[in-house]
Amino acid sequence: MATKIIKMHIIKTRDEKILYMQKMSTNKFNKMKKQLSIIIVLMSSLVISSCHRTATKTDGDNNTDTVSNDTCKNNTPRCYISNILKSWKDMTPSEQDSIIEAGTIDYENIIESNYKELSSVIPEYKDLLNIEKEKYLKYKKSVIDVASIGGNIDYNSDYFRDVWYQSSDLREQSFYDMFVYLYCGKEVFLSKVKYSNSMINQAYQNFINSINKDSDLYKQFEESDLEEYKADIKKEQYYLNEWMSYRSFVSKKMKKDIRKLYDDCTNAVMAEKLRQVKNQNRGLGELSESEYPYIIPEKCTPEELLEYPGFDKVWAKHLENPDWKPVFEN
Repeated sequence: MATKIIKMHIIKTRDEKILYMQKMSTNKFNKMKKQLSIIIVLMSSLVISSCHRTATKTDGDNNTDTVSNDTCKNNTPRCYISNILKSWKDMTPSEQDSIIEAGTIDYENIIESNYKELSSVIPEYKDLLNIEKEKYLKYKKSVIDVASIGGNIDYNSDYFRDVWYQSSDLREQSFYDMFVYLYCGKEVFLSKVKYSNSMINQAYQNFINSINKDSDLYKQFEESDLEEYKADIKKEQYYLNEWMSYRSFVSKKMKKDIRKLYDDCTNAVMAEKLRQVKNQNRGLGELSESEYPYIIPEKCTPEELLEYPGFDKVWAKHLENPDWKPVFEN
């Protein structure tokens, strides 16, 4: 029997904004694309918070219909962000930075607001979920420590914003389907592809093994910086495993129907974290645009994610043949 699903869909929104930016005749497009990613995500999250989302419904034959319950009014988040995008190219750099800073703060606030709303409908699990949040925050701090390779991190840099977004995105995914189903009253798709701690730990080991002075990717760093970088990555791995281990503990305490949703959220976190670790912190920040074609993108298929060998191996193949690039379905 086919599983009845309605999947909240945000990819279309992101694509529409990227297409919009591509039409802009400005030499700042690539920088804007990175800076606007936070605003685009903020827009998607704002729409989540009001449970007005574009949805796709898939039947047993994998036919997909798009259903939209959004209406564009001047005071809606969708139109508010749309107006920002239209005026972006006319803003001064300081005005753009102010918008981005406000967006990153608002995005995190919206995630936590949605978390509180979810907690209100499953109060019996509130204490367990609050402890889990503490585990996540320890993990997030370790991620920020990893971002400081070679010296103190610039918290206003594009690179840090991307690192920050990646960790916040995992927080949102850790309860997204539960929020959509239990608070918004929408049914969700449960992934058929399962990811595991062992997959992520192997990717971490490959990542750590790739870090050495002989590599073209790290020759600019001192040996002491690289050793510190490896130690920070191992610490990040430790806190991720601690977070995932506690989620496994929480799962066993839940009723069967809620556990199924919670476990699917954990699987979504693992899938995205596997992608991040395999990308080895590449393709982040304004100065890494040359690396974009060689990282595995967010919209990869499960098969592409599982088969991607790691950024260092893909980059090495590119160095051997500069004209070669990996091909992804989307």
